[in-house]
Amino acid sequence: MLALCVPLPLGIWPSPDAASARAQAFEHPSLPSVVLVVLDTTRADHLGAYGHGGGLTPSLDRLAGESTLFEQAISPAPWTLPSHASLFTGYFPVTHGASTDHHQWLDDDFVTLAEMLRGEGYQTQSLCSNPVVTLANLGQGFDRDLALYESYEPLQLAWLARRLGLPAIWVDKGAGEAVAALDRWLREERDPRRPFFLFVNLMEAHELYLPPRRQRRRFLPPGVGYFDATRAALRFDDARALRAQMHGFGADEPEATLRGLYAGGLAYQDEQLGRLLASLRAHVDLDHTLLIVTADHGENLGEGGRWGISSPSTNTCCGCPC
Repeated sequence: MLALCVPLPLGIWPSPDAASARAQAFEHPSLPSVVLVVLDTTRADHLGAYGHGGGLTPSLDRLAGESTLFEQAISPAPWTLPSHASLFTGYFPVTHGASTDHHQWLDDDFVTLAEMLRGEGYQTQSLCSNPVVTLANLGQGFDRDLALYESYEPLQLAWLARRLGLPAIWVDKGAGEAVAALDRWLREERDPRRPFFLFVNLMEAHELYLPPRRQRRRFLPPGVGYFDATRAALRFDDARALRAQMHGFGADEPEATLRGLYAGGLAYQDEQLGRLLASLRAHVDLDHTLLIVTADHGENLGEGGRWGISSPSTNTCCGCPC
């Protein structure tokens, strides 16, 4: 699990003189704004900040180099709902109860971080790519809870491309719209007289592993074609079935294909994270902002013969977009 607590300003963005000049245009509420970015299904061991040498996440790595990096950060659960519920309430899953296939809901009795901050006068905004978060009553306390998977994917025909098995040139799970929506919100809806709490969930690393074509091709092992890799991403479920599905694809280790596609998703996600941070820098006084970047859980990637994430009740891939 990844966790960064970031004291700003960010040295990787505009020069100090430019940043200081722009900061004078922002009003200073007494309380700092808070930005919480969750990189859904992101393994720490694939990030340069945690020792990976593949150069998958340069934007995040630069940010980590100027931030407080938590090296021991453990998710309270291996999937989205209980992990986010714990993140928003401060309780372990055994207490908040939103943790099993039979109770995929956060009860109204629990006060969330967004509710607490709104009670202190914060403007609250959620930009979420994962339907589990928005459909499980985790939007409590947000003035606006924008579901990116609804507003963006139909425009990119990603749903149709997946159903038809097409290797779409562009497949985005909401990160591109997150950047656009954030920019619109900062320009048109944010009240500069008030601090704000912004929550962003990006899930470009989540299965199905279908990053845009450029990233999809970039990390494939030798002998694996783009079309074959796309077919594998659409059909995998576990290691045994994966080998049957990949028969004749030309790969000695078909698992490497999926790991390469996962890496492509991380690389694309990092590009969008860089754009998101640049948008914040352009519109917000980051000297008066707390930025937190974390992950809700990791990904199995074949460890123990498992792919995807594991449901706590079945100990197999849960089959839902979480």
